[in-house]
Amino acid sequence: MPLLILLSFVISFYEQKPYPSIHQMEYQGHLNEAEWTPILKQRLHYAPLEPRINGMIKNYYGYLPYWIDTVYYQYFQMELLTHISYFSVGIDPSTGGLGSIPNASRFYKIRDYAHPRGVRLHMTFTIFGNTNVLNFLNNPTARNNAVNNIRNFMTNYGCDGANIDFEFVTSAVRDSFNRFIND
Repeated sequence: MPLLILLSFVISFYEQKPYPSIHQMEYQGHLNEAEWTPILKQRLHYAPLEPRINGMIKNYYGYLPYWIDTVYYQYFQMELLTHISYFSVGIDPSTGGLGSIPNASRFYKIRDYAHPRGVRLHMTFTIFGNTNVLNFLNNPTARNNAVNNIRNFMTNYGCDGANIDFEFVTSAVRDSFNRFIND
């Protein structure tokens, strides 16, 4: 009986206090190292995506956090990747607006390093926290704004795709999340 009471207490404690993911902890742990560049509305010049000479049968996806210095890019084995995603630009859960680009010069450099090697570049778009995710996904206006802002970002910044990282999507907003992804 005491074990059952203890187990009930532990379960209720963990259900009430969501812990941040490792992505969120790392993201927040490096915030003071980043230079933040507001997102521009005009199309930027960028290196075009070159076709791959040696076609790969499967997709090989890599993530590049904004705090990794450009000096390491030369060591990336780009021939082993089909996609790389820069981490990350935040989405404002109340409006669907996009935050600034962390260390934008690094983003530009990896884009212009990856494209000539036939590697597609994606941007990771994030919302952290169950409440933020829930509020965003239950707000059709914010969802539509985010979809439009992400599309414009991809066009203006030469991205070949978007990676959506919402931590965490609960079953309560599954249908709203599916609508957002399908849009």
